[in-house]
Amino acid sequence: MYSRISEFTPDAMLELRPQGAPALAATDTAGVARKISAQTFLSLSVVITASGFTSYSPGISYWEVIVEVSDTPTGVFVEVGRLALRGNPVKVRVGIHGAEIEHATANPANYIRTRAIRTGNPGNLSYSAYVAPVIHHP
Repeated sequence: MYSRISEFTPDAMLELRPQGAPALAATDTAGVARKISAQTFLSLSVVITASGFTSYSPGISYWEVIVEVSDTPTGVFVEVGRLALRGNPVKVRVGIHGAEIEHATANPANYIRTRAIRTGNPGNLSYSAYVAPVIHHP
């Protein structure tokens, strides 16, 4: 689930990749794992803001940002969300349900992070990401 969102300044403990972090050029770059009992949430979102990048080509040259969870900060991380970037600037919310997280790991998923994966030869990627609660309206 993706949705556009308005401006918000996250708490530092919810930041998975801070605004103003250096642009990425490496093929596979994992972010900092933040402690959060993700499976206790009915749902949560990871808000990803990415600047545009050059040399996008569908299926050939692009970036993806993956949301992952694990039971330890250095353990095996399991994918629970993915955003394919197409070269243009974007700010979207990647929705994740607690049940997905609960079934993704054998032990409680206490850590969450993002990972940027480069395919082909796109330009460098600048992005930020933070965890945000999902507010349900009746």
